[in-house]
This record gives sequence, C-alpha cells and structure tokens, in this order.
Amino acid sequence: MEDRFGEYYSLTGLEAPRHCFWCGAEVDGRRRYCCEEHHELYLKHFRWPEASEWCLERYDFKCGDCPSDIRKMFARRVHHIEPLNGELRLWNIKNRPENLIALCASCHGKRHAKLKEPAPARLEREIARGQLVFPELAGVR
Repeated sequence: MEDRFGEYYSLTGLEAPRHCFWCGAEVDGRRRYCCEEHHELYLKHFRWPEASEWCLERYDFKCGDCPSDIRKMFARRVHHIEPLNGELRLWNIKNRPENLIALCASCHGKRHAKLKEPAPARLEREIARGQLVFPELAGVR
C-alpha cells in the first residue's frame, strides 16, 4: 500500500506460517522473516517501540492534526486510530502504519475526548477522513 509518506505493507499477522512475510521464502522455526532487512520491516509493522518511532519519523515529528512540532519528548504522542480497547500494545496488528498517527499532547487529548462520543458518529467521521482501518469490522459501510 502507499500513502502520502511512501510505501508500506498492510498485514494481518497471519500470513503464511513458516514463510517470510515479505518475500515468501521458507524460514526455520517460528520466525516470520528471512533476513535482517525483513526483520526490521516486521518490527516496524507489529512491535510498538519500532512502530511508534517509525510513525513519528513518517510524520517528520509534526502533529497530524495541527502544525505543531513534536520533537520534545513531553509533547509527542503516537495514537492508534482504531483503538486498542485493552489489547496489549507491545505486539499488535493495530501497530501498523495506517493505524498510527503522530499527535501533539493537546490534539491527542482531543482525539481521546472524541472517543467518548457515540460510536456511529465517530466511525462515520473517521471513515470520511480516511482514517478508519477496518470499517467493515465496525459495522459501518
């Protein structure tokens, strides 16, 4: 897939057991990658520390909702557009690039306040902005 930042892969985490996610090569054991380059891609798509840092870099340390520079540690947030809803953050399919947005602390708070509004209105707004990852799972078409 491709967005304004470049190319990325949209994965489910269930692709081809015992094969590399990116090239399909057979791999030994439980690994999901065949080489160091594909290991790095795997981490960027599923593991929170790498995925969140990659998100900040993709947004060039600018807030996705306002023009704020978020290089300072206290000001930066990486937000899951489709919320985790209690799921573990460290390894999660929701850490994929199209589900993460870099935000300043103020905009992050506003996003979380909007999560408290009724689900249909929130989902329709996110779909209109092109920011809902799985609208079919949310029951909105």
